Amino acid sequence: MKRIIIPICLFAISLLIPFAIHAQVPAGVTPAIGIPIFVPDNITTLTGTNRYCQLTAGGSSGNHNVANCNTWLPPNQNNVTGTPTAYSHSIINTGSNDTYACVSYWNGSSYVAFSPAVYLNTIPSIPDWNETTDGQLRVIKLGDERSGGYNSPDGGINSSVSTYYFQPTDEENVLILYFSFVSQAPSHSLNQNPYFRIEVTNAATGAFITTNSMHSTFLVNPPQTNTNGVVSGTPHPCAHDIGDKRRVCPDNPSRVWCDWMPIAFDFRALVGQTISVRLMVADCSPEFHYAYAYYTGRGMKGEIDIQACGDDNVTLSVPWGFNDYQWSINGVRDFDLDGLRDISRTRNTSETEFSCTMYSYTGAPFTYTATVNYYDLFPDFSYEQICDNCRYEVQFTNLSVVNKINNGGSVAQDIQFVEWDFGDGTTSTDINPLHIYDGPGPYEVNMVLYDNDNICSLDATYTVTLDPACVEVHETTDSASTCEENLPYIYSPAILAPEDYPSWTTPGTYTLTYPEASNNGCDSVTTIHFNVKTPSVSISQIGDYCDEFSTTLRAVAEGDGLQYLWNTNDIGSDLAVLSPGDYSVTITDENGCKADAAFIVPACVPQIILPNSISPSDYNGLNDYLYLKQSNLIESIELYIFDRYGHQVYYTTDKFFRWGGTVNGKIYQDAIYQWVLIATDYNRITTMQKGWITTL
Repeated sequence: MKRIIIPICLFAISLLIPFAIHAQVPAGVTPAIGIPIFVPDNITTLTGTNRYCQLTAGGSSGNHNVANCNTWLPPNQNNVTGTPTAYSHSIINTGSNDTYACVSYWNGSSYVAFSPAVYLNTIPSIPDWNETTDGQLRVIKLGDERSGGYNSPDGGINSSVSTYYFQPTDEENVLILYFSFVSQAPSHSLNQNPYFRIEVTNAATGAFITTNSMHSTFLVNPPQTNTNGVVSGTPHPCAHDIGDKRRVCPDNPSRVWCDWMPIAFDFRALVGQTISVRLMVADCSPEFHYAYAYYTGRGMKGEIDIQACGDDNVTLSVPWGFNDYQWSINGVRDFDLDGLRDISRTRNTSETEFSCTMYSYTGAPFTYTATVNYYDLFPDFSYEQICDNCRYEVQFTNLSVVNKINNGGSVAQDIQFVEWDFGDGTTSTDINPLHIYDGPGPYEVNMVLYDNDNICSLDATYTVTLDPACVEVHETTDSASTCEENLPYIYSPAILAPEDYPSWTTPGTYTLTYPEASNNGCDSVTTIHFNVKTPSVSISQIGDYCDEFSTTLRAVAEGDGLQYLWNTNDIGSDLAVLSPGDYSVTITDENGCKADAAFIVPACVPQIILPNSISPSDYNGLNDYLYLKQSNLIESIELYIFDRYGHQVYYTTDKFFRWGGTVNGKIYQDAIYQWVLIATDYNRITTMQKGWITTL
């Protein structure tokens, strides 16, 4: 398959001193880089900080008495200096009918309304608007249907202005502006009628962007009179002929409006300079009659879009939004192509230079040029596995051929653009890449070859399977462990030098690679499972020491090959205790790891006596409470009382306690309870006693 590549010619770039030094850009406004979104999602973008637009509105309709097309310069914005309101600037997101603008047609003698009625939609239908790249299509309504002078609910706002400031770039250098307007057409003098005007100037100087003001302004002004569809009088000198876009409402011939129409402005020679685009609408000078407008706009790159590959036809497209298109091929005008924005040509290698001159409603001509290169593409590649470095490494060699064909001649070109897909999820744009795989495959390797303009392409695909014998790595496993107190652990295989020994502080699986240590010259890999030994021990007591004045302490431990050593020099897991005191045990496992535990056997002092019964239920005030008569000899206590089922019914640490047998708010007669008393005297000797008590 053959392919055609069409590069677009570049236009001269004119640079100015940065915009910040000139006074024409208002304070608080920062010109956008590129052509900004004329209608953002909210009005704050145009009025808040870092804005690229100035919105103004005012009570005076401005000076209509302009005999020529000169600009109406800031700072007074033609006496329109007020703060914008919902009456002067509003964003429209959803289309609806404008009932002031009934769509009609001319029947030869007058304008006639359609049946059923058709109205101007507040959102235009733009053929090439792409919401994915251009954003949601929105418009701004500039002004409203209220006249400024009489009982106006908007407080007399009868002039509205939007002024945008931006610097065109190589990617955004043509403005396509869409607008529609509605106004009354009173029989005022020419210079008093409502108007809608667009001015495009150099923000640094205030001068029009072209020497011809008619190409830099667009003034829509009703003629001097308009009666029952018959127009007469001389239009304003700046007004443009909008032809069939101008309409009259059949039910109210004094109301005129313009259907949606595009105009275009060319900034390709003004890249980097600050541009001002000012849109103005005003009621009539006496402020009796209204005018308002809708507008939206976007920027685009000034170029011819070309699609052509292989033996396909060559298709060239220019932007929508112009009212005339004139094509030339190799410098010769082709009148058969007039009016077409898309043309298709049979592949002809002698047709290399294309241009299109377009005319906007402003009258300013645009000329886009493009050079078409034709290519033949022959994609191919080879591959070789490299076996001397112990990894799945493949050298790919590009064998492709790119031939440039003009006027029947074929000249080989150096390969400049390729895309590789190695079949393992990785890619490359190298001409002859060296790639490393994780395994032997197979892999479906695809190479896409582009022409030297990086537009059209053909591809080649091969299945790559690698030889595992080239990549044999010797793999072993090992295990290691140490005690927690001996961390960090140093792993010291004989194959490594001491300075290369790794050390670890946490358990886990580690991998060591020994370069070129296997018998085939490849690496040797050892996987080590490292464990940190952490034995544990606790001491439990078997039997109450105070029952027989003896007990057994048992060391409960976890580990392998354990040895026990008590602080009494006894060995074994059990220790017979015949006297109170502090006891401890140390265990050692088979790896020499140790753990300790300690236990206190308190002394028993039998002279602390509690009664075995109380009689709170006879209400005689005698023997009603259980209490500690020896409280003055005791420093602290813990008292537990349990019912016959072992449930704790009372607990206190108050040595002056008084328990009257109450359980859950009741006193049970002939109930038997067990008590446990742990007492510490002022010699810091702790004893534990048990007993039974009956509530009578």
